[in-house]
Amino acid sequence: MRAISCRPRRSRFEILEARLALANQTLVDTGALDLVQGNVDPAAELISALVQPNSGISVVPQSAQFVGRVGNIADANTAQSALLNDAGNGPFQLVSFDSTLPTVAFPTHAILMTNGLANIPSSNTNTEFDHRAVNGTAPGGTSTSDVALLRSILGDQNKAINDVNSLKFSFTVPANGSSVEADFVFGSDEYPETDVTDIFAFVVDGKNYAVFADNSLVSFQKTHEQNFNSNTTNAYGIEYDGISNKLH
Repeated sequence: MRAISCRPRRSRFEILEARLALANQTLVDTGALDLVQGNVDPAAELISALVQPNSGISVVPQSAQFVGRVGNIADANTAQSALLNDAGNGPFQLVSFDSTLPTVAFPTHAILMTNGLANIPSSNTNTEFDHRAVNGTAPGGTSTSDVALLRSILGDQNKAINDVNSLKFSFTVPANGSSVEADFVFGSDEYPETDVTDIFAFVVDGKNYAVFADNSLVSFQKTHEQNFNSNTTNAYGIEYDGISNKLH
């Protein structure tokens, strides 16, 4: 995440991952994942990986908020978020169709936020990847403001929303910067059957910028299946059954 080409101003950033209405997996520690666990400040950990050095983005002190489950070091299958440290050379690569067998990978400055477990395998091992595959408990994260925001984005004030994982912070950009940019990939194990709906939001100053090319919300719904690449045969080297192209 970095500032791009006007005056300095303060903005509010929110990233939310949630399960609408609930979602399973054999989990393996990939080595590329730095799980958010133990006695850490989860918001600070995630921001350090999300905001690029020398980006021009200054995070406002004491503005960061995190909603989600911080993992227990004794159990890697409890963390809901992670930092990705493989610098684009590990088992996960950003989605690309430059080769006949595309892979999924992440660059140096990337984070993983889930509505389940962050300890994702580097192969598709389970049709439903969540806490039940390891006899665990659901993350259960929620907050009144997150639920209200997601319901507003969905246009449904009564929608049941579970297992929220969110990061929020205020920031400023310098006088020669007027916007910020970020890339992301969305994956869902609800593809292609969808018993429930996974959703992702990328919100700046109250506006959600996480939409597909057809302007639909970044979520898996059967009616928008065309926005996903099928990974049911493990073509992409990651757990999720369906993954989007890289979105900007």
